[in-house]
Amino acid sequence: MRLFFRYLLTGKDNKTYEISRFLLFLGVVSFLVFSAYDVFSTQRFDAINFSTGLTGLLFGGAGGIAVKANAEPKDKDDSA
Repeated sequence: MRLFFRYLLTGKDNKTYEISRFLLFLGVVSFLVFSAYDVFSTQRFDAINFSTGLTGLLFGGAGGIAVKANAEPKDKDDSA
């Protein structure tokens, strides 16, 4: 499990932790927790608002990671 989170939160070299990936992970987890709390407390679920919010969060996070992709450290054996 520890290796899974390491691969999830690091860049291409799997050694350098990135704040953008960490904040995206934290944002998605908090979005899901707050959505579950809202469903639990109100007994209502609006799929359109949920999917719109989650899509915006993931799209913004992916865009931030893509912008930073050129600044990531390269592996020594990386031929690209």
